Amino acid sequence: QDKVIFSEWDKLYESNSHKGKIIFDYLDARSIDYPDGYFDVIYSLSVIHMITPGKDGDIKALKEIQKKITQGGLLIIEVPYRTEYRENYANRHNFEESYCGTPVFQERQYDEYAIESRIVNNIAGKLLNRFYLYEFFPFEAVWSRLPKFITTLFAFIEPWADMCNVFIAQKERQTRKAKSIILFFEINR
Repeated sequence: QDKVIFSEWDKLYESNSHKGKIIFDYLDARSIDYPDGYFDVIYSLSVIHMITPGKDGDIKALKEIQKKITQGGLLIIEVPYRTEYRENYANRHNFEESYCGTPVFQERQYDEYAIESRIVNNIAGKLLNRFYLYEFFPFEAVWSRLPKFITTLFAFIEPWADMCNVFIAQKERQTRKAKSIILFFEINR
């Protein structure tokens, strides 16, 4: 959804020696312009939770994404994980909607029940694994409060800082709260 973030990842993709085996594209996950069963693996890194509309954008995207994966292929999804489900709205534009005085949908944060009801129950396949990511420092809480122009300017830093934070926290996971969850599915339609 974010062309600035996409352009940073695109630079990394262009320098990747395996790019003949990887497709990196900017498109709407609710309407993917590739044939059904085209991909062996699709990895959604912190995207599903921001797809509008708030009440069912994630479910629409999941239904479309899994159609594009081969039988027995792999779907990997990372979403924010919290102790209770939330839909966050803000007084600013999102990637698709303009702010016109009414708060605009920004993101979902999933708890265990929402993971089951909104994600697992909408995938035609087998859940292979859940991997919880913990954080040492509440990076996302700080990052999300920064002005948009700062986060846009330094968007290339976010994944690296986030991964360092998660790596440090893995040793202390009993004392830290999970910040996100990665779900691995084998698609069987």
